[in-house]
Amino acid sequence: MHASDSGERFQRREFLRSTLRYAALTGVAGVVAAAIARRAPLNGPACGGQGICGGCEHLTGCGESRAATQRERTEKAGG
Repeated sequence: MHASDSGERFQRREFLRSTLRYAALTGVAGVVAAAIARRAPLNGPACGGQGICGGCEHLTGCGESRAATQRERTEKAGG
């Protein structure tokens, strides 16, 4: 082997490693950014109230699972 061949191989390997490393970092950053962009508010993804379903004015038309549970409880209680 010539000395220049091993130097070129080393440069090529480093280039490929760097390329793969930065591509992976970019992918991870994209996943994190998407997760942050989609993150729901703490009291539910579509909650327009205070997160307390029992006294909420939006209870009748709310699609949240917590609201559905509260509606069932209210119906069972007779009121």
